[in-house]
Amino acid sequence: MQKIIRKTLFILLLSNTTLLAQFGLSDDYPFNLLAVNPAFAGERGNFGVTALLGNQFVGSFTPRQVSQIISLEGKVGTGNSSIGFQGYRNSLGTATNSGLSLSYAYALNFDLVRLSFGLNGGFGVSPPVIGSTSFANQLIPYAGLGLMAAIKNGFVSVSAPTLVSKTNLFIPTRKPINVMLGYRLGSSESIALNISALAGFERNNSLSNFYHINPKIWISNKVGFGGSIRFKQNDDSNIVPFLQYRVSESSSVGITYDPNPFSAIPTQPGFSPQSGVIQLVYKYDVFGRGEDTPLLNLF
Repeated sequence: MQKIIRKTLFILLLSNTTLLAQFGLSDDYPFNLLAVNPAFAGERGNFGVTALLGNQFVGSFTPRQVSQIISLEGKVGTGNSSIGFQGYRNSLGTATNSGLSLSYAYALNFDLVRLSFGLNGGFGVSPPVIGSTSFANQLIPYAGLGLMAAIKNGFVSVSAPTLVSKTNLFIPTRKPINVMLGYRLGSSESIALNISALAGFERNNSLSNFYHINPKIWISNKVGFGGSIRFKQNDDSNIVPFLQYRVSESSSVGITYDPNPFSAIPTQPGFSPQSGVIQLVYKYDVFGRGEDTPLLNLF
């Protein structure tokens, strides 16, 4: 009986709210790879910042702001250590999620490969739990780790950003093991193709595995366009196109459109579809004068 009540309440909650602790970060990872793996901290150069603002048109003249994300990362001095910070707020649906995450990475350079080890920890704040007024029941702390190996034109990474996490009675937490790889073909002076793929193998039995392919074409390292083609086990696919323009060597702006923002969440039959989300992106990176653009900045 308790299991039936619990499942019923979960369905009622899920039909009205976005409840996944890191939804705001993980959905927009093509512009913020730190959301996938803490080992990516510091791989954009000496310092990097990404700001994302999601807007949803719901019939009014002005769009409704549904997500705000800020990501900061950088090297610690001249050593091999890097740190990162991510904060987000999500109001997609009828409830609000927010949270923050801290990351630490340590890199080792060899002749042919660069290895980076990462740790992360943070918490999400979910909507109020039915039958409880305790704020502690809304907190979802988590911790994880990751590993990345990079060569001249590509990388491979394995991570579990929510390896250890709290799940309360009603709020599920995504617990994937992420496997990601990427490779760059072509020249920065003409046309280059970056292709990356992400597979998420869920340890939470209530959620499905997912598989993404992310092609991106750069023209003279100035204009980049592509998309994220997303498949979820036993479900429909979703395509998120994006466009990026490099204003200067350090700054770029971008835009994405997610036509199905709830595609990562297991909704029930009869769930009312949500309007698509337009995400505006700003990225700023600092790396040493005379250095080539770091590999991660090209994906």
